[in-house]
Amino acid sequence: MDQRKSQNDLLDDLVSGGAITEEQAAAIARAPRWSLSVRELFSYLAAIVISVGVLQIVGVALSDASQSAVAAVLYVAAIASYLIRSKIPMTTVIRERLIEVLEIVSVASASVATGLLLDMANLRSEWSVSIISAVVICWSLYRLQKTQFAATLLLSAAVPAFVVSLSAGINTRGQVLLGLAMALSGAGLIYVGMRDIGAAFVPRAAGSAYVVIGSIILSRIDGIGTFVPLVFGAVLFIVGSQKLETELLMAGTVGVVVGIVMCVARWVHSNFLQGIVITACGVLMLLALSAQVRRAANRPKLDVPAA
Repeated sequence: MDQRKSQNDLLDDLVSGGAITEEQAAAIARAPRWSLSVRELFSYLAAIVISVGVLQIVGVALSDASQSAVAAVLYVAAIASYLIRSKIPMTTVIRERLIEVLEIVSVASASVATGLLLDMANLRSEWSVSIISAVVICWSLYRLQKTQFAATLLLSAAVPAFVVSLSAGINTRGQVLLGLAMALSGAGLIYVGMRDIGAAFVPRAAGSAYVVIGSIILSRIDGIGTFVPLVFGAVLFIVGSQKLETELLMAGTVGVVVGIVMCVARWVHSNFLQGIVITACGVLMLLALSAQVRRAANRPKLDVPAA
């Protein structure tokens, strides 16, 4: 599989093809991915301060209220947030982001309110979280192509909640099920993050972290468990190197390092020898890479006849 081209490679191709000038390519390369005005940043800061104050007021007002009353207030807040969101015209970038923030607030409020009602119904907390997070996951998948960041944030937060709660509900002592579920859900998030969606780096980063966490949980299995972090980390690193995705590369690096250390620590008991073996593993990786580069350089090129 060919390696994905970097931004600079694509810009060089455009320059060589005459599509843009070198000055334009340099300006594009230096341009930040996002642009936030000082006014917008202060607006976010003010909104956070206001939210903290409102939460404090609501907390004091509802300190002696029943769970049903708190749930009712949260449902009202969820409906109000959604209605306000639907009435705001998307005329500016700031308003578009405000709409998505209100969507997150609406979903979060409704989720907490539903959790309170399920708790009043004496449903186990594991199943309550599973039900709520499953609904949030479905909503997020439905909204993925229609939002810039709200759906990806909700999805990345709901997936681990669903996995952990469902695993706890099915088998409270089953580490294998939890590890497999975390790794598979992480792989699913990585797949979602490879699509053309808003804030795609969020599910990629979250999914990569979940794969590493799942592999570490699976490492507790007797026998082959020690090799799981190394294998999963290597897969993440290979995919990340082909796609040039920093999130996968970082997670893969962590997985490979953790896997090597765990394997060496299992069979080598001297700390000094462990350091030597780990260093030797790194040297062997470099030698293998150098051999691969030499083979690629010495490989005969096929002459393609001109048309």
